[in-house]
Amino acid sequence: MPKIIDGNSSRRDFLKLLASSTLALSGVELAKTYLSEFDQSSSAYAKGGYKLDPWTGDDFSFGHLLRDGKVPKFKCQSKSKVDTVIVGGGMAGLACAYNLKDQNFLLLDQYDNLGGQSRSGTYNGMDFSYGPAYMSEPEGDVAELLEYADLKPAKLEASKNSFYWAGKWHHGVEGLNDAKLQSQLDQIRADTKKILFNKKNDGAEWFACDPDARALDQVSLASYLKSYDKDFINLLDNFCKSALCVGTEKTSALSGFVLLEDLYHTSYVAPGGNPGVAKALAQKLVAARPDSYKRGVFVWSIELKDDGAKIIYGDKKGHHHEVECKHVAIAIPHMVTARVTKNMNNDLRARLLQYKYGSYLVANLCLKKPVFDGSYDNWISSTKMVADIITAESPYKVLGTYKPEMGQVLTVYMPFEPNSIGRGLLFQGDRKKLASDTLSEVVSLSSDIMSNLDRVVLSRWGHALAVTAPKMYENNAYLLQNDNAVFSFAHSSVQGIPCIEGAVEAGKRAAMKALKKKAQSKVLFSIA
Repeated sequence: MPKIIDGNSSRRDFLKLLASSTLALSGVELAKTYLSEFDQSSSAYAKGGYKLDPWTGDDFSFGHLLRDGKVPKFKCQSKSKVDTVIVGGGMAGLACAYNLKDQNFLLLDQYDNLGGQSRSGTYNGMDFSYGPAYMSEPEGDVAELLEYADLKPAKLEASKNSFYWAGKWHHGVEGLNDAKLQSQLDQIRADTKKILFNKKNDGAEWFACDPDARALDQVSLASYLKSYDKDFINLLDNFCKSALCVGTEKTSALSGFVLLEDLYHTSYVAPGGNPGVAKALAQKLVAARPDSYKRGVFVWSIELKDDGAKIIYGDKKGHHHEVECKHVAIAIPHMVTARVTKNMNNDLRARLLQYKYGSYLVANLCLKKPVFDGSYDNWISSTKMVADIITAESPYKVLGTYKPEMGQVLTVYMPFEPNSIGRGLLFQGDRKKLASDTLSEVVSLSSDIMSNLDRVVLSRWGHALAVTAPKMYENNAYLLQNDNAVFSFAHSSVQGIPCIEGAVEAGKRAAMKALKKKAQSKVLFSIA
């Protein structure tokens, strides 16, 4: 799949060109234009002597055409019928496919590599994540998927966390030599436990029947933090931004406290992070049913009907395809769902458009040898952009597969709130400046990085995460109560905070609805 452009070209200029010519282009002509304009095949050398790799992450070229109503007019190349179509091949889409693995379905995804944000790169035999990296203790449906994929993630205790506080690194959440930091960590731990009680489920179904959860969903996390130290709140802001793209003022108390539990719980990490899970799962699923997966395609339309749906998608050759189904599992962000789905109830569409999405810059710093002496997840409150840093070699060390020649990879997360200047910076795509700005902050935390830096791999995510603002769970519950036998909301954000557990739950729920619709149908589609 061609990659998105860098800062040496103007995406805005290209979109202006398409705005005047797209409707006159054939599918083949559009594909040729796309391929020639967006190809990036080589790395560049930055001023510091390190290699700066091409962009990874989102390719939002076609998405912006869809947003602006500039849908190309293709000639129909094929028509087919299946029982279920899954739109989106992220973790939720893969989980849906797993639960339908013996059924008649078709999964459609924009990228050649399945996994959504869970995609990865490799350095000296060590995989590193472009996006999410860890999960909570595997149990239930997640454990089932891991077993199917033959994966045993590394177990990392709560000591996996470090905090950059008062100019020093402090490792773990207990026994710290800074009394103030320890006191604040102890207080937030106690408050989290007290407020969440012993609840196990943070999904939308739990919310619907729990009045305490509904009350927490109405207010911000910041409203519970008035007694905390200002510097500690800054630290919690970055903690929330890293997972939710907003700080404590803009995230709900419900999602905030559910997230804060991660500070004190054991985490599990596959080599390469969550992309390691997605990759292993996708490989096994596709190997078993290769014809059920279409990759490198873009869905232009989901037309809902009384007893099914029609999906229109284009491939990289510029060909247009139609597929009819009894049920469509929509495993893409809500905002995109509202744009691409036709004949949807207006109230549902309005609810979908209420969701705001934060943007992300993720920088993987590939080092010739380990020089950053941190824990697995390292939280920072004193930088402008960097929220936290993950050491990609940690699961390899725990599993006993790390070798010195692998070096070290630091995965640096820089989240940007919706409508912030950061989104504009990502859109402009000046890789050299963004890499330089990132390094200036990280080097202030560890001075030996530049002398050992080999490669920098930047990933940009334009609509990375649905912001868990107050009333998000209320909206989620409404969506889950109002999809139907024809379609289901299968994206992870419909379950609450973005995580692999929510994605798996959303995907399974959609699969169960699809199976129910199949059982109720008198005439079923067969694979064409």
